[in-house]
Amino acid sequence: MRFLLFILFTNSLIAQNWVFNNNSLNGWETIRIDHSFSTNSLVLTTTGQNNPKFEHANANVDASLNKYVVIKMRVETGGPTFLRILFPNGNVTTPISTGTTEFITYTLNINDPDWTGTINDVVLDFNEDDGSATGAEFSGSGTNIEIEEISFVESISSNLSELYVDLTNGDNNASGTYDAPLLTIPFALNLAASNNIANVYIKSGNYIFVIRQTKVDCLV
Repeated sequence: MRFLLFILFTNSLIAQNWVFNNNSLNGWETIRIDHSFSTNSLVLTTTGQNNPKFEHANANVDASLNKYVVIKMRVETGGPTFLRILFPNGNVTTPISTGTTEFITYTLNINDPDWTGTINDVVLDFNEDDGSATGAEFSGSGTNIEIEEISFVESISSNLSELYVDLTNGDNNASGTYDAPLLTIPFALNLAASNNIANVYIKSGNYIFVIRQTKVDCLV
């Protein structure tokens, strides 16, 4: 796969995050799901109870600044396939991949009028992807959901040194990696400019770029 390259001069990123490498829930609580710890992650294990959740009732997220949530996790085969991030009066969602050997970074744009001010109550709601906007309740048992990190950031994950765009098969809620490219060039450039990411690669192809012109009348 060939890519075009954009080079940018960018700024740094400010984030609020929880890293689960210290054998602690870090203020989060489990609801209808068990937990344990591995060396570098939190391990949530489903128990067969409907609608398992992971909640922080005092997250203290600056929603006016941090417009994206980034979750790095790995879900076993048979685990939930749909994630809702709930907050007062709103939510954002993403499908979940299961059975992967590597941790996957999910990046969600919180584009909601109720995501404003200081957000305290944040919930990760694990569901089944049934094609609906909310998903169906999950009730499986004995599958693990490993979480390395939960972050609320001003823009996309700061761990990336480059972003990728696929104008056909990309997704602007993806992480922007080679295997999970973004969809549109302006979106990728804006994210890169906010995150000290110097390179944006665009999948090769034939594209039409429209430049809008504005007529300005000058008075002499």
